[in-house]
Amino acid sequence: MTRSWPNRGGISRTTAITIVVAVCAVAFVGYRSWSRSVTDLLDAETLTPAQIRRIATRLVIHEDIEIQGKARERLLQEGAAAVPVLKDLGLTHSDQRVREGALDLLTELDAGATAQVLEQMIDDESADLRRLATRTALRLNHRSVKALLLKAVEDDDAGVRLAAMDGCAVRRVLKAVPALKRSLDDPRITVRRHAARALHSLTGRRYTVKVDRRPP
Repeated sequence: MTRSWPNRGGISRTTAITIVVAVCAVAFVGYRSWSRSVTDLLDAETLTPAQIRRIATRLVIHEDIEIQGKARERLLQEGAAAVPVLKDLGLTHSDQRVREGALDLLTELDAGATAQVLEQMIDDESADLRRLATRTALRLNHRSVKALLLKAVEDDDAGVRLAAMDGCAVRRVLKAVPALKRSLDDPRITVRRHAARALHSLTGRRYTVKVDRRPP
C-alpha cells in the first residue's frame, strides 16, 4: 500500500526532502568548522586571556567528555598564565558549573589563589556557593583550610555544615569540637549524626545521638 504525501502549504515531498538534506548539510559544515576552530584553539602555542576564558567557560563544561578532558589538559598546560582568569571566573561568573570547573583547575595550579577565592565564597549569600567552597576546601592543601572549615561548621545552611563536619574530622580541626557539640542538639537528625561521627573521630569518645520520637 502506497502512502500519499500530505500536501500541506503547497510543499511537495521532493521539496521537503531537499530542505531536510540542505539543513543537514549546513549543520554538518557548521559542526566541522566549529570542530576545526576548537582544535586550533587547543593546539595554540600560547593562549591569550580571552582564549583562556573561552576554554574555561565553554569547553571545560562541554557535554562531550573528550572535549572537556582536552580543555582541562590545555589549561593545566598553560599553568600560571591561566590562574588570574580562573580566579576571576571562580569569583564572579554567573554559571555555577563554570565556577566549579575554574575552582577544580585552580586547586591543581595554585593553592594560594584557590584559598583566596574560597575565603570570599564562604561568605557569599548563596548557600550553593558556600557548599561549593566547603567541598573544594576538602581537596585543598593550604594552611587556610582549617580556618575556613571552622567558619563553615557553624553556617546557617545544613548542607554547608555537613560538608564542614566531615572536613573537620579529616583535617583534625580540634577547635571545631565546641561547635560540633552544639550541633548534637540540631533539629535535623542527619546533622546530629554527622556531628557525633566527627566528634568521635576528633576526641575518641562516642556521643549519643538523640533520636526523633514519633508521636503516639
